Amino acid sequence: MKAPSLAHTSMLVLAVVCLGFVAPAAASGLKQARTGGIAGCSLGEACYVGHWEFVAGRSDGRYQGRSARSFTRGDSLAIPFYGSRLAIYGLTGPTGGKAELIVDSDPPVTLDFYGPQRRTHVLVFQASHLDRGPHALMLVVSGLRNARSNGSYVNVDQVQVDATARDAWRRLVEDPR
Repeated sequence: MKAPSLAHTSMLVLAVVCLGFVAPAAASGLKQARTGGIAGCSLGEACYVGHWEFVAGRSDGRYQGRSARSFTRGDSLAIPFYGSRLAIYGLTGPTGGKAELIVDSDPPVTLDFYGPQRRTHVLVFQASHLDRGPHALMLVVSGLRNARSNGSYVNVDQVQVDATARDAWRRLVEDPR
């Protein structure tokens, strides 16, 4: 599923999420993003692959009441973006699972969406070391979970990308439908 493109001056903010194992095709897509895009995704587009569930109309603290979630191993989200900082917010709780996050060609980082109590709009990843320029983000649902978890959900409600250091972090979320 391809989400509509979203840009707001020099800032892109995308609602998203889920990660896991990165297939060779996904890894090659990340390399392509540095030079012109991820397999059919334009700059600033969120491209979903798999069985994502898009939740809207919630008043529980999700950014703008929306999130994207999956528990299916291999479901992925890819976003080519231009920026210097990245923050990912999600829902954590007793049914939270794990995902793998790759930014550019850096080694994968495991994100754990487990928490003893359900919490919304939790900062689950932040990078402020990116060079200003084109980047690619790949989030893959692993289907794995924390030993204390009752499920393997990866649930993201916002991805923020700041294109310049002088820009204030503004929030804007796209509807993935």
